[in-house]
Amino acid sequence: MDEVSSKGELSNHTVLVFTHGDTFHPEIQSHDAKIQKFKEHMMSEEGIIKRLLEKVGGRFILVNNMEISKLKRLREAAFIIEQIDNLMVKATNVTVQDEPTISQVPGRSRLSLLGYCIPGFPACFPQNAEVVSHTNGSILMKDIQIGEQLMSVSSNGEITYSPVFLFGHANSNVTSEFINIITRQVSIKLSPDHHIYTKYDNQIVTVPSRQITRGNVIFRLDSNNNRLVEDEVTDICFCIEKGLYAPFTMSGTLVVEGVLASCYVDCVPPNWAHPLLWPVRLMYRMSPSFLAWISKPQTDGIPNWIHWIMETLIKKKLH
Repeated sequence: MDEVSSKGELSNHTVLVFTHGDTFHPEIQSHDAKIQKFKEHMMSEEGIIKRLLEKVGGRFILVNNMEISKLKRLREAAFIIEQIDNLMVKATNVTVQDEPTISQVPGRSRLSLLGYCIPGFPACFPQNAEVVSHTNGSILMKDIQIGEQLMSVSSNGEITYSPVFLFGHANSNVTSEFINIITRQVSIKLSPDHHIYTKYDNQIVTVPSRQITRGNVIFRLDSNNNRLVEDEVTDICFCIEKGLYAPFTMSGTLVVEGVLASCYVDCVPPNWAHPLLWPVRLMYRMSPSFLAWISKPQTDGIPNWIHWIMETLIKKKLH
């Protein structure tokens, strides 16, 4: 193993997997804290393990073999997939724009194979996605501020501007897989579980982006940016992009890259999520500073109370 890892090209594509992580400092409950403690321990010990870790750039996965919770096993599976995706981007410096279309890939997105919406699992836009601010014009997703008036669509279908009252996710330090939906005029990148507007049986509905196929209709701005028009999807592909951002507007809609998208995800669909967030929108109207205080994100960019809600919903779904 030491001889193999000495080959530079191979070591650039290697992740070490350590099993029985449950036996290492079982008193440490936080996954991130256990990972950090394990890495410090391995790097403090002289020997083959330390040399291997150094040669593969410190990349490793610690697996809990004794975990019986379905929810935690799903989260661990999502973490492993994320590590592999990050490795692909860092090692090859390639954005996967030339992948086969979703219809050509068995099972569609490998991330969606988990079959559940997982707390901490990305359902967002990449950081360089463009939106339109009422005061600042075109800006990037990562530059949006709470209170910023962004182009959206009102309940009666009119183009308007709606303030951002909350970020469900805001993290510039990760890379993730997105679906790139392409028409002859525009393209939009969003996570597989993020909802986008389309037309079904002559009704305007939202669906997870992973369900969009060639020939479907999405809605984009016309050349004057004053109304929405139908646009046929011509291609769909996977891509790897940096950042995970999920701004919530008061209207529940958002125009991203000129395309109408929902602010919500498949785990809690729009027809549920928007009413459920009414108390949060009310809190924003009454005290934006208090909402900002209770919505301070964890290290993964997700507010604590959103973590709690998502975990509660997933536990009910799993049982």
